[in-house]
Amino acid sequence: MQPTEPDYANHGEAIEAPVSDSIAWEASEYLQHNNGVWWYVAFFLIVVVLITFAVIFHFWTFIPVVLVMAVAAIIHVRRPPRVVHYQLGDDGFQIEDNLHPYTNYKSFSVIRDGAFFAILLIPSRRFAVSTIVYFDEADGEEIVDAFGARLPMENRDLDPLDRFLRLIRF
Repeated sequence: MQPTEPDYANHGEAIEAPVSDSIAWEASEYLQHNNGVWWYVAFFLIVVVLITFAVIFHFWTFIPVVLVMAVAAIIHVRRPPRVVHYQLGDDGFQIEDNLHPYTNYKSFSVIRDGAFFAILLIPSRRFAVSTIVYFDEADGEEIVDAFGARLPMENRDLDPLDRFLRLIRF
């Protein structure tokens, strides 16, 4: 039996009620996947194929690029996520010591990322990267209401690149 999913979808436009109390919580900065031996074997094979491609077509500068990217990817995959402190205030929300003003975002969406819930913040600038803020299900209603008081809520999902990265467990 699957756990029941909270109903975060009935928030439309931004709520007009003033919210002055700040809300703080801690959560993981990203989801860590337990990649088994076969994941590393597949990754190694992809790196070998890319290097072979570079040698066959004499793309000599591509070889160090592939090697540096492979080392960086392995370091990223093996690094455990930090527990990050989040805080919502009147001017914006903080992730650790970095303030993100609400004016940088046009809307937000509540997504289910694996077994966890997260707020997906949609940037107002065209090529800006969206921000994902994880939260515990027990604190979800309060956090969603606080974001809803400041930003309109949209029904969105992860973009194709994020879905692909989760598919390959990166």
